[in-house]
Amino acid sequence: MAGEFKPKNLLYPVDYWEQWFGKPVTDTLEEAVLQLEQYLGVQRTPINLEERWLEGNPAKTQESLKTYLQDVRDPGTNPLPAD
Repeated sequence: MAGEFKPKNLLYPVDYWEQWFGKPVTDTLEEAVLQLEQYLGVQRTPINLEERWLEGNPAKTQESLKTYLQDVRDPGTNPLPAD
């Protein structure tokens, strides 16, 4: 198809998946990523979000990414309490 865009890279965070979702979900995710790699004709590029966070220090903090984001909430599943 003319003008079709396909990414050249597939960034794949290697940390946190099992911590957040557990093995059954990560197994399903692995299958989906394999299919995506095949469709796009690329291989994933593993990245470690925690390492990148500490190297770049975008928030100018010494906190880990996990600690920095611990209070981030998804309003759909974890709404802030009403005042």
